[in-house]
Amino acid sequence: MIGSEPNVLVASMGGVGSTVLMEFFAADPSVVVNEPHGLINPLKHAVCPPTNMPSVRRALFLFGCPYDSLVSLFRRGYAAAHFANVSGRRSDGLCWPSDPWQETCRRFGLRQIGDSNKWVDEDGRHASHIGALEWFRQHKARVDAARSRTTACIEREAGEVFRDFDDYLEQGVDHFCRIEQFQRWTTDPAPYPILLVRYETLWEHLPEVFSFMGVPVERTSAFPGRRPRSSDHQALPQRQRALLVRMYGELKRDIDAHDDALVRQEAGSPQETGRQHSGPRSAG
Repeated sequence: MIGSEPNVLVASMGGVGSTVLMEFFAADPSVVVNEPHGLINPLKHAVCPPTNMPSVRRALFLFGCPYDSLVSLFRRGYAAAHFANVSGRRSDGLCWPSDPWQETCRRFGLRQIGDSNKWVDEDGRHASHIGALEWFRQHKARVDAARSRTTACIEREAGEVFRDFDDYLEQGVDHFCRIEQFQRWTTDPAPYPILLVRYETLWEHLPEVFSFMGVPVERTSAFPGRRPRSSDHQALPQRQRALLVRMYGELKRDIDAHDDALVRQEAGSPQETGRQHSGPRSAG
């Protein structure tokens, strides 16, 4: 389930499939994860392991190819939001309203009848008979307007820093803090164990992931299958590929040298849980 006080924190560098992972585990009642959605969602892409969340018992950090993941963020139109979340430059009071139907269900105490499209309250009254649907329509209009304002503000602030993918590459500045983020998640002390997992090998390490999350390993068969990436930096023009290497080449080497799956215990002590790469270890 999803909660404001998660017992398992899931974070990623962005563009590495963390939403699918979070949605899957959010469906398990024994696991409480942080919110997987929302334009304003700094916890999902935290630059470092949070140390001020007493509810968190363990954390999973998903990393991957910095070239393909950057292409993914821009291709899907998430670059401005990602910048807002990792840079801390969000305007005061800026928020991403919660889902209007979920709000309606909470307000009126609605529950779904089986697999039907019927929603009733605790007394069995249909949503349309207690004003829930009319309230939902009005609330949705307010939410849509608030989201439009938030989106416009985020895009305006990001646009003051970089115009588009080409401008981001030409500047050669790590505005998304990816270099710092990878270093801190692999070295910073934390009051809980951290599982570091490479996205490209996630499916080979599902048993370790499920075990770490506290979910029966037998459920790995229900996890969504691997899909081909839609974002491949190899398809970019040669100049863009060269600029990617200039900016993130060292990060790519550090990531390539890192274990595919590694548990860092409290205080930063590493413990192997998956296949090791040859070469230097990046986890402290």
